Amino acid sequence: MLQSLILLLNQTPLSHGFRRLYALGLRLLIAALAKNPAVFCIFGCGSYFDERATYGLSDIDLIIVLHDRVKRSDAAPREIAHAYERVRRIFPFLGRWYEKEANLIFLSDIEAGFPFPESFRVRFKTGRLVPLYGGPMPRDFLTGPVTISEVLAELNTLIRLSLVTELRPARRMVFWKRIFSKLIALAELAELPRMAADIRAHDELTFLDNTDTRLFFRVAQPEQLFSLLLQMARRMCDFVQ
Repeated sequence: MLQSLILLLNQTPLSHGFRRLYALGLRLLIAALAKNPAVFCIFGCGSYFDERATYGLSDIDLIIVLHDRVKRSDAAPREIAHAYERVRRIFPFLGRWYEKEANLIFLSDIEAGFPFPESFRVRFKTGRLVPLYGGPMPRDFLTGPVTISEVLAELNTLIRLSLVTELRPARRMVFWKRIFSKLIALAELAELPRMAADIRAHDELTFLDNTDTRLFFRVAQPEQLFSLLLQMARRMCDFVQ
């Protein structure tokens, strides 16, 4: 009920108040995280930083990079989680920590020879990360264009997310708008303009032009839309092959 109310209030001048509230929560969160000496830098990504947030639906998505001296077994990751949750108690739109924990990047892993996560590499290479705190990343680790393997890894993540998400959000059309919008973006990254155009023009996806607020109140058929997603993902793989 509260979420529905906020979405309706977005259609009024109160949306400016929500914008200021989000900005305040972000400032306080960055200040809290920056106190931990393990934090090397922080990036923001997603609709909020693209100036297209739907207040009540969009959360603030951060990627927190830890110094190369910090190991996964150290106390620092737990301390960061506690600092995050303390701020989130006041600003719940920050999103639950267990959904954000995968956005912790350990430079010690990179120094040991492990690659950056695919999502981070794709966002970094396409300039979709907004620096919020700390020093610049070592760019020699993240040079060159987006590769086919990175696109396919993102496609795999998209399918898994659609499959395991809770039924409540999956029954709202706004969830599927985001899934298929990301699929279009992946097709464009893979230099498949025909595929991207076909997705936009598909008879079952005309809802992509509707606003997030309107789609929040529309019921979806998740089985049918997931089947369509799987069909299009297979087709994209065939194109890539």
